[in-house]
Amino acid sequence: MTPALWPVAGALVAALGSACLTRRLLAYRGKPGASWLALTLGSQAVFCGVSGVALLVADPGLRWLLESATWTALSCQVVAFLAFGLSYSGRGHLTETTAFRALYAYPVGTAVLLAVRPDLVWPTFRVERMMGLATVEYTSTGVGGTLVVAGLFLVALTTAMLLDTAVNYSLYRAESVAIALSAIPPAFAEAAWLLELGPYPQLNLVPIAFIPHLLADGYAVLRTDIFEYNPTTRRVVDATALESLESPLVVVNENRRVINLNTAACRVFGVTESAALKRPLDDVVGAAVDLDATDRTLATRVDGEIRQFAVAPSEHADATGTPVGYSVVFQDITAQRRREQRLDVLNRVLRHNIRNDLNVVQGNLGLAREAGADPVDGSADSGAAADGGRDARLATAERHTAELLALAEDARAVDALLDRTNAPREPVRLERAVAAGVDAFDGDLPVEVAVDGDAVVETDPALFETMVTRLLVAVDEHADGGVTVGLDGGRDGAETGSGGSYRLEFRAGTAFPADQVAAVEAGAETPLNHTTSLDIWMVAWGAELVGCELSFDGAATATLRIPVDGA
Repeated sequence: MTPALWPVAGALVAALGSACLTRRLLAYRGKPGASWLALTLGSQAVFCGVSGVALLVADPGLRWLLESATWTALSCQVVAFLAFGLSYSGRGHLTETTAFRALYAYPVGTAVLLAVRPDLVWPTFRVERMMGLATVEYTSTGVGGTLVVAGLFLVALTTAMLLDTAVNYSLYRAESVAIALSAIPPAFAEAAWLLELGPYPQLNLVPIAFIPHLLADGYAVLRTDIFEYNPTTRRVVDATALESLESPLVVVNENRRVINLNTAACRVFGVTESAALKRPLDDVVGAAVDLDATDRTLATRVDGEIRQFAVAPSEHADATGTPVGYSVVFQDITAQRRREQRLDVLNRVLRHNIRNDLNVVQGNLGLAREAGADPVDGSADSGAAADGGRDARLATAERHTAELLALAEDARAVDALLDRTNAPREPVRLERAVAAGVDAFDGDLPVEVAVDGDAVVETDPALFETMVTRLLVAVDEHADGGVTVGLDGGRDGAETGSGGSYRLEFRAGTAFPADQVAAVEAGAETPLNHTTSLDIWMVAWGAELVGCELSFDGAATATLRIPVDGA
């Protein structure tokens, strides 16, 4: 009789596919569970391959050896499958325990029993022809039944762990469910063979049942991120009460990709949990995050405002000491940094200007007092000259006193400016806001406004007008001729409907001194790089509050990039 080769072909297809997938898994060695899954599929390849060949072998002695090899391979497979489930679900440390190592006795004991006392497993063993194939029929004892049931129990335990992972961690649901369900077809085929169900009870269809098992495993390995993202990191940090933290907290795996974040992080970084998962940390935060740097701070835009954060990463490792990721806390230090910067600038500017101006006032008052004394020769000309010199000295003292009073007013204006951190924003026509700022400017510098009347931005009108005025005051101090306030082109990076930004340029014939620009760009004043007034600082601080970006370049004295929607 010509044998029906479909069982042989099905078994060999399952063997070849399992071997190929095993080779693919070797690329993930070191990832939690990858090596165990490779061992699982490798044992599966041996089982299916030997089973397929055995269907063509009728010699009882050789067939007994092949049957023993399939039982041993299957027992190795279920232990490796359990180890994979433990490792992948974040319980990998259990594979290092004595209790788990005791499970190695299952495949070893199976092999030894079949080699030394096969009668304890198969009291009767004979080869029978069916559909032209060499099948075996043997009576299973309690020992043999126990071995089969033990294997099914280990598979069921692993499946339960994977389904638990799928239920509790949605990020890993697809791959966990795929591998969990893959165990069902072989388990049913094993049970049917054990209970002698179906029209061909002697024909063991488990190798063919591994084909759908292989397809599900292939989907998990080749079509999902099963070893790029695994539940180990989540399980390690689950004890952390994410939502109890008011500060943003983001959990990343060893590849710095987001696997969890709290509500504060979603709110501050403007993302939803589903949109943030699996993305690089830098993309979610909106700035480069160096978790290995000594000084971990970053600046990013939050609700249209530039915010400063101190970054505090904590590395996590599993029970075996293998690093599995980080939990990263972002502490908002914007207010603290602004206070420190304001105190530093005010301290330097006030100390420097008060000392210099009071020295001038004191010197001129002394000279005026000397000039007011009776002239030595008593002539009328000498008296008139003395009066003129005294008046000039007093005028100089008065001018410097007025500058000190103006500086004191500027210091008070800084406090009022920075108190507007929670001021509401509203749509404002850019042309009107610039015009209001120009009207408030009382300097002698001619100002020409060339702003599109249709340009609308969302900002704090009062604060923005103050910024325009103060920038004109700063330009007036250094510029020759007039200044033009205008837009550089249209809206940058704008999509239809919303988004993008406008570039508002203050173009003058003279650029700001390099030392003053360097001080503002560095965010701190030094004896070499410092400003002569508070005006540029007020513009810089205001720009942070309304979400603008202040820059200086050769094409324009200063530029404000203003987001259209305030974001």
